[in-house]
Amino acid sequence: MPGIEKKHASNISMPVHVYSSDQRSGVFSTMKAVCRDFPVAHSLGFRFAERNIRARYRQSILGVLWALLPPLATAAIWIILNQSNIVTINHAGGNYPLFVITGTMLWSVFSTAVTTPVQTIQANTSILVKINFPREALMITAFYEILFSTGIALVIIAAEIIYFQVPITGHTFLFFPAMIVLIIMGMCFGLLILPVAVLYKDIQFALPTLLQFAMYLTPVVYATPVFSGAAKILALNPVSPVLTSAREWLLGLDANVNWGLIGILAVISIFVLVIGIIIQRIALELLIERMGT
Repeated sequence: MPGIEKKHASNISMPVHVYSSDQRSGVFSTMKAVCRDFPVAHSLGFRFAERNIRARYRQSILGVLWALLPPLATAAIWIILNQSNIVTINHAGGNYPLFVITGTMLWSVFSTAVTTPVQTIQANTSILVKINFPREALMITAFYEILFSTGIALVIIAAEIIYFQVPITGHTFLFFPAMIVLIIMGMCFGLLILPVAVLYKDIQFALPTLLQFAMYLTPVVYATPVFSGAAKILALNPVSPVLTSAREWLLGLDANVNWGLIGILAVISIFVLVIGIIIQRIALELLIERMGT
């Protein structure tokens, strides 16, 4: 029949993209492709993020409160330990609850930025294998989900600022660019481990434990110590100065901020983020074939 023949012909003419490990893309051609596909990727990514956020809390009684419970529970444990004199914790300023809640919320933002890109790719493996679309859409999805989680953390931080009557100064507004740098740093780590995480799910399983361990190597629940001996290696933690500066600016503490170091970390983070996006694009071209097997 003519109608059937026409339909069959249209199916034959549909473009097919075959992923093979023999494919190779140059860095500059990949950058050009990323820029060319960005409008479509942004539109898809925003819709994916909206769908994911709605689905995540649709049948939950507590809803978005589940995103707040882990960092608040961690903060509550350390507040109880400190007030009970079970553990004596060195911190800047006299209000330890304010200090530790802010720190755990900032760490929650960073850890979410690390894990979300990996989780997004793992959750959309079937789509990646079956449908040809700009892969950056999933990174944009991850970015919007990170922003959503950050917004929830900011609500808690704003509530504690009001409750503890923290004065607002000019330094307070420096908190926001520091938080943005923290998000970019987290996404950098997430993108760099993404190719390995796609191949080995052990990375996804181990990541929460590794981040929990890393939290105790970062001045989240305690003030920045003076390292000596072999412990000096902990001073190389790139997250520490950004997180500490963000908290000190927000709470109006006596900040000894190394502006040059913060600026260098911001520039490096942006550069590594761009490199990570390029690596993600090239790596997925090589890994999609294996993901489908």
